[in-house]
Amino acid sequence: TTTALRVAAAVGAAALASSALFPPPVVGFVPPASALDGERSTARRRGPSSASICEDADGSGGGACRRGDDDGGGRDMASLREWASSRGFEMSEGLDLVSGDGSGWGVSLSRSTPAGTAIMRVPKKSIVLSSSDAAEGVLSEADLAHARSVVEERGMEEHWTEFLLTARIVAEKARGTEGEWHPWLESLPATFTTGLFMDEVERSYLPALAAGLVELQDRQLEVFDEALRSLENEDVRLALSGPDDGKDLIRWAFSVVFTRSHRFVEDDGSGDPRTEIVPMGDVFNHRDPGDVVWNDDAEGGYAEFVLKEDVVLEEGETSRDIYLSYGLSNPNRFLAIFGFVDDTTPEVLSQIVFTDPAPEMIELGCNDPRRMVFNSGGMIANAVWDSLLFAVLAKRPDEQKELYDAHVRGDREGKRAVHNRYALEVAGALKRHVDQTLEGAYSEERTVVKATSSADDEDSSEHPILPLVCRLNSLMRTIFTRVKERLDGIVEQEYRRRVAEQQQQRQ
Repeated sequence: TTTALRVAAAVGAAALASSALFPPPVVGFVPPASALDGERSTARRRGPSSASICEDADGSGGGACRRGDDDGGGRDMASLREWASSRGFEMSEGLDLVSGDGSGWGVSLSRSTPAGTAIMRVPKKSIVLSSSDAAEGVLSEADLAHARSVVEERGMEEHWTEFLLTARIVAEKARGTEGEWHPWLESLPATFTTGLFMDEVERSYLPALAAGLVELQDRQLEVFDEALRSLENEDVRLALSGPDDGKDLIRWAFSVVFTRSHRFVEDDGSGDPRTEIVPMGDVFNHRDPGDVVWNDDAEGGYAEFVLKEDVVLEEGETSRDIYLSYGLSNPNRFLAIFGFVDDTTPEVLSQIVFTDPAPEMIELGCNDPRRMVFNSGGMIANAVWDSLLFAVLAKRPDEQKELYDAHVRGDREGKRAVHNRYALEVAGALKRHVDQTLEGAYSEERTVVKATSSADDEDSSEHPILPLVCRLNSLMRTIFTRVKERLDGIVEQEYRRRVAEQQQQRQ
């Protein structure tokens, strides 16, 4: 078995080294700015406390993701309900906002409700905060032009709509009780456990994929800060004249936007993006799959959250928590952007990155994060196998074409025939990537908080978000270990088959 694994790893490495399309597999990558936009059509949220972990009732993990939200303390949810109701907000009978024991707020149903029910209806004109009109009464034409030039010159034009919302929230905070969204702002958590709130020690434990997302948000925040300080608006200037020149406020407002907003395409035919925050609707916690879907264009100018399936309370069940999926299953993204660890994730990114892939490889799925995944049980997606095989065949264009043509035709047997010829090489290459990832980004040392009495050591009392980072690394290590175990079996099997074939040819 040891010989088989060693030979397969060497064969796989040699195969990939000869490929112009596939460099040595990487453990992680720093994503482009667009990486944060992949799922903005779904709600973005986070959970700011060390309890921001998906757990079952017994605390063992494997349940839904409930946020920490500062233990729910200091958050005025009663005024939020009153404010929303006065503006036309509607909830179905039995729906309520609930606070968990030290784990923040969420949404629950206390009565059985059929699928298709709009359990929450939010009037868009009076409650929804949209980038389409966020600048009204806040930014003059000159302010808009100046701020936009800063954002564009610094390469963050993709996030102009998020900047508009950030500017509006900063201005609203300065207006205090006179602000239009004051009750909603008072219902929000005072801090977060996202990457922006991590100290150097906590960041040092982050795997490369999460660290890349955090570094991107650092750059975005820096640009937003610069653009905000260029504004002449009195409310914004007042807000930024406070303690530490408003840096904490800007970071907080930025985090509110990126953890709670939805992104859409304008329906005026322009194709321009629109970013919205839905007060009340932003209380849903995450689970995949979720219980509700989001409808931004309901009748009467409402945004709705609609049940996907019947909710039937069992005997003795007084209520049931209702969840929204936050999109792409990527635990690194969930921690870096939202501040929680999703132990329930059905799959994770394989973290295989191709340099300048050919159009055929893109068609095989190499650039699609939804397809280049490992199942949480250790299964490997077809797109991973297909893309790696295409890369291994870099010096055999005829067989590359054979694989691709079979894929386009939907010819499973034709694809299987090519895969069978190079199963050892592909499995060896994939094993090398997984082994490197387990030795580096998700090494055992990075899954445990070093708790000692020394103030200089990496103690969770000094670094409160560190347990979450270690929890992420532990989750990813568990899943990648399952993939490794599966690959070890495949490599062993394919090595024996290759040896048997060679012996047969000599006879």
